Amino acid sequence: MTPLLGRLATVFFLIVVAAPLQPIQAAEAEDVHGISHVEQQERSLLAIIARRNNAVCQVTRRNVCIMTDAVPIERLELLADEAQTAIRDIRNFLGLSVSGVVPIFIHYETGALYPVTLYVANSGGAAGLAERSFVVIPARLLDESDRNVSLAHELTHAIAPYPAGGDGNRNRWLLEEGIAVYMHNRFADAREVFSAASFSLHRAAQTRLRENRRAGNAPIRLQGGGSAFEAHSHRASRALDTQYILAGSFVKFLVETWGVERFKDIYRTGSFRSIYGSPLRELERKWKNHLWETFKN
Repeated sequence: MTPLLGRLATVFFLIVVAAPLQPIQAAEAEDVHGISHVEQQERSLLAIIARRNNAVCQVTRRNVCIMTDAVPIERLELLADEAQTAIRDIRNFLGLSVSGVVPIFIHYETGALYPVTLYVANSGGAAGLAERSFVVIPARLLDESDRNVSLAHELTHAIAPYPAGGDGNRNRWLLEEGIAVYMHNRFADAREVFSAASFSLHRAAQTRLRENRRAGNAPIRLQGGGSAFEAHSHRASRALDTQYILAGSFVKFLVETWGVERFKDIYRTGSFRSIYGSPLRELERKWKNHLWETFKN
């Protein structure tokens, strides 16, 4: 265990985010029976951090605190500026109120294989502490020209987490990852993959749907059926990328067709029919028709 990793918990006392979070309880973090290797690594990191204190921020901005033992300070300054800009843009676009700081932890030994936002339920030491979130970025990703850092994606999760009590919504993954992919595509730095500078979310979604059709597969559905939009059921790179792209394109379609406020309502309630007047399958049909009409060739 590195000295830095042992100094992380105090920063959680500083964080205030825009909405209730879905925590992974620290007490459960070491119970790894029945979960994937990746999830086991994530929970191991949570368990370590939840037991420690005396966190140190090397670089701070208004809503950002970066902690690392792997990145030179000059580079951290640039990442901190990028993160603060992403928070500002996402906050303004979604109409959120954000105060406090989001810790960003960059380290070679995080136990995480990809950028991830984790939620911790604080306990003991101080009264009235709510759940806290932080972003973990494996430092090895910064060795690859920062193309996969995904700051805007993860910061969307951090400042616009899925509402408490929403675990029963069968479309949670679709909405939660969809808005993060859309915000990343819209606001990420141009050097990053999936940023709008080099990546059309709708065109990519239409391409994946066309490839699936040409392969003779059953139609991909956003909710069950066909080639099954079963996020997290596997980690095959191409299939998982497709799920993220389709979720992001669908949410982009909802927001740009009916506006941000209606999306915030569906994000909160999960009821497509009551918010949009149509069930998910009908909205999915309209979205796919939009893609086919927009990209006919």
